[in-house]
Amino acid sequence: LEFRRVLFRSTQKGFTLIELMIVIAILGILVVIVVPTYQNYIGRAQASEAIYLADDLKTEISIASAVNNRLPNAEDVSKQGAIGVIAQSIGGTYIQNGGVTVEADTGKISIPFDKGQNKGKVLTLTPYRNNNDSTWLLNWRCGGTLDPMMVPAMCRDNSNG
Repeated sequence: LEFRRVLFRSTQKGFTLIELMIVIAILGILVVIVVPTYQNYIGRAQASEAIYLADDLKTEISIASAVNNRLPNAEDVSKQGAIGVIAQSIGGTYIQNGGVTVEADTGKISIPFDKGQNKGKVLTLTPYRNNNDSTWLLNWRCGGTLDPMMVPAMCRDNSNG
């Protein structure tokens, strides 16, 4: 009976150093895998916000192109022009107010990021017409200087927008 009491008292009641080191190593491996994936997710979400914010501008360019049978000219995209006014009003959490621009005669929208994962990068949305369509219905291509991992899913096939 005394022998059993001694064995019972000496049983382990915690983690050994090696067990703790194994747990820390596993956590470290998980962090190395998860953090870049999470950062890519955040960057894509920020780029998606930019595309969402540009929806009204894309619509206005499409309407103006259909009405005028041409892409917006320098007057249209100037700060006082109909399209320039809309571009200047775009701003968001990661996009500086007044930073969005539209190129004359191409309708190319440039959206610079001033915060977040895409800081210093530019997302571009370029209109194009379907060759089989005689109307001025525009489709949009995504481009710019974004890291390919930060490009939103809607841009990956490079024909939506």
